Amino acid sequence: MSDLTGVRCVTALLARRASAGPLLAVPRPMRALLFPGVLLFFLLSPVAVRADDGLTSAIANAYFPRTVDANLHAIAHQRVAELAACDCLDHSGMRSGTAEVIAYNMGMPNPVGEVVSQWIGSPSHNALLSDQSYGKIGCAEVVSGGTHWFACVLAKGPLPAPVAAAAAPVAALPNTALAFHERFAAARSAIEVR
Repeated sequence: MSDLTGVRCVTALLARRASAGPLLAVPRPMRALLFPGVLLFFLLSPVAVRADDGLTSAIANAYFPRTVDANLHAIAHQRVAELAACDCLDHSGMRSGTAEVIAYNMGMPNPVGEVVSQWIGSPSHNALLSDQSYGKIGCAEVVSGGTHWFACVLAKGPLPAPVAAAAAPVAALPNTALAFHERFAAARSAIEVR
């Protein structure tokens, strides 16, 4: 039995005594297949996957714009799938070289606005999202069983260059130019008058 590993995702509903044994025993050779299998099962289950439902824009409006990174965006999609699959908030799946903010909510009329407000109100999340050394971001949201799961994954990097303000419009001058044939006619009449 020493080749068995306990795999457990603990929430208030799943909490068990340690003496009750592992929630799921997985033989050592099968461990490598467990996560992809769970992820595939979750991805095939009926859930609404969204790009980020405006989450990246809401973070930019609350803090400052960052460069949206395709790799971080893909990681954020993986993270919300993992969180919804285990029905828990757990940073142990955070990828090396990244930082993340994760959350969930349900029954909110504006789930994205609510999660951004939660992160602003949390000193640790607010500090992370306020850190300008994290210039790259990728966010995702998934809805599973009425619960909205959110993840924003950040990485170090420069902030995008500020967009130059548009030049002030030049006041339109009245068009005093005459068409060529009108100028020619005016010049001819001036010659004829002499």
